Amino acid sequence: MNSLFVRDISRGLSPVLFLCRHFTVGGQVFSKTTPPWQMNSHTFSTSIGNQVEFGLPKLTPHHVTTVLSMLESSSEVRQQSVKYFETNMLASNSPTEDRRAQARCLRTSGHLFGVFDGHGGCACSQAVSERLFNYIAVALLNQNELARYHERIRDGKELDLLSLYSTSNDYQNESLSGLYRGSLHKFVTESLSLSNLDDEFSMDRTLEEAFVRLDEDISSEALPGGTGSPLSIESLEVAFSGSVACVAHVDGPHLHMANVGDSKAVLGSLNEDTGSWSAKELTYEHNTNNVEEVKRIRDGHPRNETSFVLKNERLLGQLAPLRAFGDVRYKWKLSDLKRVIKAIDTPFARELVPPNYYTPPYLIAKPEVTYHRLTPRDKFMVLGSDGLWDMLTPEKVVKLVGEHMAGKQTIDSFKLPRKALSLGQINHHLIKRKEGLAKKPVDANVATHLIRNALGGTVDGIEHGKLSAMLTFPEDIVRYYRDDITVTVVFFDSSYLRTCPA
Repeated sequence: MNSLFVRDISRGLSPVLFLCRHFTVGGQVFSKTTPPWQMNSHTFSTSIGNQVEFGLPKLTPHHVTTVLSMLESSSEVRQQSVKYFETNMLASNSPTEDRRAQARCLRTSGHLFGVFDGHGGCACSQAVSERLFNYIAVALLNQNELARYHERIRDGKELDLLSLYSTSNDYQNESLSGLYRGSLHKFVTESLSLSNLDDEFSMDRTLEEAFVRLDEDISSEALPGGTGSPLSIESLEVAFSGSVACVAHVDGPHLHMANVGDSKAVLGSLNEDTGSWSAKELTYEHNTNNVEEVKRIRDGHPRNETSFVLKNERLLGQLAPLRAFGDVRYKWKLSDLKRVIKAIDTPFARELVPPNYYTPPYLIAKPEVTYHRLTPRDKFMVLGSDGLWDMLTPEKVVKLVGEHMAGKQTIDSFKLPRKALSLGQINHHLIKRKEGLAKKPVDANVATHLIRNALGGTVDGIEHGKLSAMLTFPEDIVRYYRDDITVTVVFFDSSYLRTCPA
């Protein structure tokens, strides 16, 4: 295992560990709260004494838009309640630790949308983004369907559980694909042996089963003597890094959210009588701001661990999210950790054991599942990694998307929604379009619009200098000012929701 990687994960941190806490420019001391667009000199010194030539080039508006839109994408769906979705990513870490995925279940009419935020590297978030939807699709199968898929496995055929949208899995890990396929096939076989035609279906239980089983497979694949035997460096990187996950399953009017960690999903609803927007948080963050999470963890360990099981707002003083995939150094038995440390044999390996590690597991990947029945008032849903929510409140995000919807119609050629409208109705649509001109967005993609506002938004609108600085900050310190940001916005079909069966 790469020694730098071991050093990162041994402290429960991403590579931001190596960034300076304070730095000086032209003799003036700046902290992470110093607006970068106020820096004019060209040298800063890190707290470990490195001198780096430094300047902030000014990007043109065209260059800003080019950078922001590089990974944007949109897909028209128009199946049941989902009309279309738009998504985008902007990296802070190099490589980015965020991932995203979108797919349609071939077994059901459901659609899956997910954002995944890694820590300690991108290995775990990559694996979860590739694998989790397949595990959900398997968990959704009934006994007869499991039997059919088991036959496909015996015949050496692909399972074909999902139809992935083009933006899914921006990255691929081909070297582990065989291992992943074997674990998924084992999940199908074991699910068949345990299934019962009389079992009552529960979406909550299904999502929980998929999350937990994938996490168990990630763990067993990394243990020498497990399915990953002998010691696999790549599997260890996946298991020792970590990832949070926020996943939506949309099936007609039924919206289920499954969340582990500190990413978030928010629903945007419109009161058509008043024209006002409201934001509803669909998930709960699993960190020390969540009182119930804090109680869950403290109740799960002896009272004499209360003073250190959560310390400095982190699990064992190290890890910020209190639920996550991977991060096996907070889950494995101490004997297993020591066995792997001995096999790794690097100077930093002994630091993989957290302090006060007495009664594992301290971390779980069991998701918190919530349900919402969509109504015609529900216009869209925003899934975002914490890089978005660090910058914008849910209310602000919903307002920005609502304004974008009003203004976006002015980008496209004017089209009447249907034929045979009266002159009064046509006049109404023309007035709405005129009102939208004042809100005409720069970005056609609403996810890009959100990222632009997250980085450059002020009370007076977008400040180009601020936006330019946020996009040109040196790699060594950019992580102090912004995290990786991943956004997916799913738009719902009000007409379908108005007429679908109760």
